[in-house]
Amino acid sequence: MAAATGSLIGPSAIVSAVGTGIVVGGVCAIALLVARLGWLGTMKWLQSFIKMIFLTGGRPPALPSPEKQIVVRYGPVFALGTLTSLTWQ
Repeated sequence: MAAATGSLIGPSAIVSAVGTGIVVGGVCAIALLVARLGWLGTMKWLQSFIKMIFLTGGRPPALPSPEKQIVVRYGPVFALGTLTSLTWQ
């Protein structure tokens, strides 16, 4: 997707579009966590995730139940990041 977008907007603009897409994806993921788990549940999950990264390595902590699984479709997020990047330029 990044290569196709880069062929349309050019090599210099794709770098900022990919960076903006990554930031937008992170914001969307945090928003989905808050929507599914609430603020307190999100803070607890992020705390255990950060502990896992820095202390133990391995798999991230599981979400409380299968119906609360979080899926971020990256196509729309990347498109939003690209549009945001192009409007800032």
